[in-house]
Amino acid sequence: IAREVATATTTSEQGAESRAARSERLKQLLAELVDVLGHDNDLLRTRMRVDSDSELQEREFLRNDIIHRLESGHLEAPCRELQLLSDWVWAAEHQRLSALNKQHSALLDLCPDAAAIVDLDGRIQYVNRAATLLIHAMTGLVDEHIIGKTARELGIVIEAGPSPADLPALARSNSVAEALLAGHWHEIRATAVRGKDGRANALGLTFTDIHERKIGLVRLELLSKLSRLVGTVDRDQLWTALSYVAIPQLADWCVVSVVDEREIKSTFISHRDPSKASLREKLVNLAIGPRHHPLWQNLLSSGFQLLADVTDDMVRKLLESAHADLVSQVGIRSLMVVPVVSRGKLIAIITLAYTNESGRRYGRDDPGVALELALHAAHIAENARLVAETKASDARFRIALAEARTIVYEQDASLRYVFDYGHELSASMLGKRAADALPPDEAAALDKIKQHVLDTGEPVHTEIELSFGGEKRWYRETIEAVRDRRGRRVGVIGAATDLTEEKAAQAALQQALAIRDRVMGILSHDLRNPLSTMTMAASMLLHTDDASGTVKNTAMMIERAANRMTEMIETLLDFTRVRVTGKPLSIILSHCNLAEIVNEIVDEARNAAPGRTIALDVRGCTTGVCDASRIGQALSNLTANALTYGDATQPISIELIGTDRELLLRVHNEGRAIPEALQRVMFEPFARGEEDVVSPHGLGLGLFVVREIVASHNGSIAVESTPEAGTTFTIRLPTIPPDAEAAGTIVDTHTEPPAVH
Repeated sequence: IAREVATATTTSEQGAESRAARSERLKQLLAELVDVLGHDNDLLRTRMRVDSDSELQEREFLRNDIIHRLESGHLEAPCRELQLLSDWVWAAEHQRLSALNKQHSALLDLCPDAAAIVDLDGRIQYVNRAATLLIHAMTGLVDEHIIGKTARELGIVIEAGPSPADLPALARSNSVAEALLAGHWHEIRATAVRGKDGRANALGLTFTDIHERKIGLVRLELLSKLSRLVGTVDRDQLWTALSYVAIPQLADWCVVSVVDEREIKSTFISHRDPSKASLREKLVNLAIGPRHHPLWQNLLSSGFQLLADVTDDMVRKLLESAHADLVSQVGIRSLMVVPVVSRGKLIAIITLAYTNESGRRYGRDDPGVALELALHAAHIAENARLVAETKASDARFRIALAEARTIVYEQDASLRYVFDYGHELSASMLGKRAADALPPDEAAALDKIKQHVLDTGEPVHTEIELSFGGEKRWYRETIEAVRDRRGRRVGVIGAATDLTEEKAAQAALQQALAIRDRVMGILSHDLRNPLSTMTMAASMLLHTDDASGTVKNTAMMIERAANRMTEMIETLLDFTRVRVTGKPLSIILSHCNLAEIVNEIVDEARNAAPGRTIALDVRGCTTGVCDASRIGQALSNLTANALTYGDATQPISIELIGTDRELLLRVHNEGRAIPEALQRVMFEPFARGEEDVVSPHGLGLGLFVVREIVASHNGSIAVESTPEAGTTFTIRLPTIPPDAEAAGTIVDTHTEPPAVH
């Protein structure tokens, strides 16, 4: 049979080798069949093993060929052997199917999604490992107690989503549903399992854990709602909107209690079911007034409360009887209470509740979402507070700018205005450049300054004259670069203060001072001629032999007065030269011995004040390069100052100390100390000391002239004055002023220097 079947079913293209191989396999199958026929069904249970679908086909082929031979009369066989022949083929197919079933089950057990097959009565026929674990988590049962039971018999509760009765309709519509099982959200897919007749005889179900994705979507939806509240300034509007944010993703009812000074000041309530509007109004009216939250003390201690299962008895314990009856109508099943804290202070309490409307309860992942909601609520509330303060500050800022006559602006990298305030053209300058409002030359100069700030990042402080509406005005510009998060310069920001009135006042003052100084100079210069005449006349009278004593005394008085006036005029001329020209005093340098000059000045001072003691100490090399007459003038002024303001009973000491590099000249007197405030300004023009002491020089310019003389020699002057040590003026002069010889300004010692004036 094997040879004939192999020959008849093998095409010529396959060749003799293939026919021989198949004939051999068929012989082995026939030998196995003979063994089965000889050992009854025992061999079917012990030795059957099928490795491939082609072997099943060959078994079926042999069975059909043998039956055909029996029917055609070529063979005879009893009924028992015909039964064994059929069992032999069926057993192989059954084992093959069992092996495939184990493989498929193993694959399904590797699948992370829970999979199950239930019949049309809802009884479970098959569950994979993930489904077994899911059912075990909900019921505590293992797989041998699951097969053949319905969801109700197993005690499976779907917290949210379709019921078992809804699954056939879900399969017919080929849609997807979400369900909350064992505290986790799952995506349910259902499909019909059909028999050979094409009719559905079971349902195939898959449960995909989408909990993390669901929580992420809840967070995303909450954040989306919260983002719409950013910028809300009205506090009541903000809290009302916040009470709606958590519904329906995180609550069926939400209560926001606003807290101030540890008392509830106002309450905002929102709900999921529109039919509960009247109940909400009653609850809002009940919450009016400074009443504490029922979980207030717990909030103060822990900051968060979660009541996973809430009963009516619990509500009655927490609330007064009248309040409990009203709250019981809400049907609370689960509760979360979250504090809203801003800047370390409790500002609100958010109470989230699941009720009989959804039938849900809060699980382990909900507190994190609720706390995140409270955190963002605190940020938005703080932002609302800052926005309100900013608007108030902005109003004050604008008023201040108006009073200060300051323009504030911002320009982008192309120097187009993106913000401008304080100018009559502010509204029309947005998006424009300076050239759109200023003459071309002024706009170019202003843009050049701002472009420098953009290029270098260095701030600029400058004054500039600009024309607006045909009128020229002065502005003090302060300009800085605007940078983005990466530090790149993307524009400039500046403030321009109108200085026009100040400039006009300053110009008028400068003109007045210039006129004053010029008048003083003219008067001083013109007075020299009559003074020269007076001096010459007095000198002639003094040298006339026949003049009486009275005439000579009068001439001496005239000569002293003329010399005093000459000295005052010379001082005024020095002051006028410095103030009008802005240049140092002119000096004529020569090689001289400063000791000789100091001795002359001390002698003159002793003669002028015969009752005073003036001590002189000269040390070291006192030769140098200086203007002898100017140094003498400076020392004379300091000596006169010491005689005027020093203690008349104490001596005045003058020191001259010479070194290779500098000459040090000190004038010291005892007496009252110079006030610190006066020390800071005493070298300025017309700065005076005690008003009750009249200086013989009388103009208040002596120390000013001394400072200018020392400065013209590249020297320095300082003063130290205390009640204990007295007052000391110290002049430091270089022995040779810098670059004096190179400049050719040193004259011969033996030649008469030209006039200083």
